[in-house]
Amino acid sequence: MAIETQPQPPREPVVPVPHEVLIVGGSYGGLNAIHTLLAFIDGKHAAPNLFPEALLNIKSRRGIHITLVDERDGFFHTVGTPLAHCSREHCAPFWRKYRNILELQRDEVTVRRGSVKHIDCESLVATFDDMETTGREFRQRYDYLVLATGMRRDWPTVPRAFTKAEYVKDGTAQIAGIEESAGDGIVVIGGGAVGIEMAAEIKHNHPSKNVILIHSRNELLSNEPLPAEFKERALAISEEGGVRVILGQRATVVAQENGTSTVTLTDGRVIEAGKVVTAIHKWTPVSSALSAEALTVDGYVKVNSHMNISSGIPNAGRHFAIGDVVEWSGIRRAGAAMFMGRVAATNVFSMLLVEETPERQNTFSEFPEVPPMMALAVGSQTVTYGPKQGVKYGKELMQTTFGTDLGWSNTLRHIGLTEVEDK
Repeated sequence: MAIETQPQPPREPVVPVPHEVLIVGGSYGGLNAIHTLLAFIDGKHAAPNLFPEALLNIKSRRGIHITLVDERDGFFHTVGTPLAHCSREHCAPFWRKYRNILELQRDEVTVRRGSVKHIDCESLVATFDDMETTGREFRQRYDYLVLATGMRRDWPTVPRAFTKAEYVKDGTAQIAGIEESAGDGIVVIGGGAVGIEMAAEIKHNHPSKNVILIHSRNELLSNEPLPAEFKERALAISEEGGVRVILGQRATVVAQENGTSTVTLTDGRVIEAGKVVTAIHKWTPVSSALSAEALTVDGYVKVNSHMNISSGIPNAGRHFAIGDVVEWSGIRRAGAAMFMGRVAATNVFSMLLVEETPERQNTFSEFPEVPPMMALAVGSQTVTYGPKQGVKYGKELMQTTFGTDLGWSNTLRHIGLTEVEDK
């Protein structure tokens, strides 16, 4: 007896699960890691010579999904802080909301706001405090993680707000305080890179104001491993630009009811400041979500030249860290963070290709040891130092190094941050 068989419905094709890459922190390093991964996804590299040849013209069979989690609702141009916090023209534009970045508006990218609480390296799950809903948290699974959380710094060195709207309120209030300041002038305390640039930008953008830069040591940039010639040139250019520099004096500040502040120096001199800007370096690496084994005694993440977390954590090869949060040679700079982001993303791509095809060999990129170097924007001039070129300075160098917007346009081009119309 024949058995009647029913025709089977066609099978649904098996959709491969994309590799999940979690980027924690969306500043220079995090965004350049995303930019690099998207270039691999699209098979289009603006500068192919920067990548291993074995990784070009090849795509992941499973595909890649990127999740960016950041405390802020956008990318802030930290390098431009001295200009953003004294110029109404530059304050708002230097914060670009993620929802307005064209490159992030695609199916392969998800952006969420959260503050990382814990990274479980064994189970590959990160836990975040939800920045959109108070008192809630969420978890994010990943196959590869890139930590780009940077460091906590004090206002007004960096924004204290997490949304553009709140930041603009802070920034415009800061600028109004500069514009309305009376008394003996505006006092900037701290002669590191940020203090020098802040004092110079205030004077450059508000030339009628008296600007006084106070530093407790007998030379500017006293904590930086840079040659005396560079530090002396930074002092000379500051003074040429109209900034009064006081060295070797500590300042005690007492706020007055009329809005001014009494600034008393170690030698007894008193300045009645219409506005005081504190630019003393205080920072803490944002790394507490990792276990202590992954960190130095100062809280920086230990990495190798592949930007892999180099301690004995579970699945160390799936975890990367970049930017200011890592322990590495050289002075912390935005350019180095972007370079690290490219290296980490390239190595993530290499590893996930090997995961798909085990007979492949990993092709790793490396981040080199970095000697001390710096580019300092001092009003209308720049002073730079590198071990090969030595100390250089001048107005023309300002244009080639920073342009007219403290490197904002250069950063947008480098990371590909095209803005779309706000909705």
